[in-house]
Amino acid sequence: METKKFRAACQNIENEINSLPCPNPHISPISDGIVNPEKYLNSKLKILWILKESNDVENNEGGGWSLTDTINKINNWEEQVQKGNSYRTLQRMIYTTFGLLNNFIPWQEIPSIYNSEVFEAYKQLGYINIKKIPGINRVSANQIQIAYDEYKEILLKQLATYKPDVIIGGNTLSYFYEDLGFNEMTKKTAEVTTFYSDYQRIYVDAYHPAYFSVKEQIFCDEIITGVKNWLFYEKNNTV
Repeated sequence: METKKFRAACQNIENEINSLPCPNPHISPISDGIVNPEKYLNSKLKILWILKESNDVENNEGGGWSLTDTINKINNWEEQVQKGNSYRTLQRMIYTTFGLLNNFIPWQEIPSIYNSEVFEAYKQLGYINIKKIPGINRVSANQIQIAYDEYKEILLKQLATYKPDVIIGGNTLSYFYEDLGFNEMTKKTAEVTTFYSDYQRIYVDAYHPAYFSVKEQIFCDEIITGVKNWLFYEKNNTV
């Protein structure tokens, strides 16, 4: 799909998210999607992260902004607003994405996140949440299941529109299990990460990036290595 049409399709989905009803008049949806459509389409791998929700509610108010627009306006790591565990979440997402897009470089060899080239990976990914209405700090599995059931049509439309090569779920892929048919895919496991592939795409079932019990190096390297192995030993050898 050419960039202009892809950008329009992405914006249409964000508009659809923005129009979602919310029972609290002081809380609005946070739209998400592809951070920079042109950079995403031109990347060696199209990478989509799926997390749970944005923590943006304070004093019973929040939301009403675009995740993609906000990321696009950030020029460097110093400008990134860091609330709660967001620094750990975003740092691991950026390091992992950079490694995937730069010859599968391991975590130990990736420059600091303050490096402009590393931070650029933030602009090349897709980033969506299952729950389109923001929350506070913690969200239960039951709340995410309810959100998935409510927003499933939009979520599946996002996957179909963005056509990512790599989907990384931060403890979220279980909600898609039946709809995406994981039981019919090839399954491989590493120490803390599970991979599902259908030779056209790989799904990475990882811990949430903010989960402190998994060291950053293990989190990043398992994903980088798993995707590399899929690309070179499975996808490219499929007739």
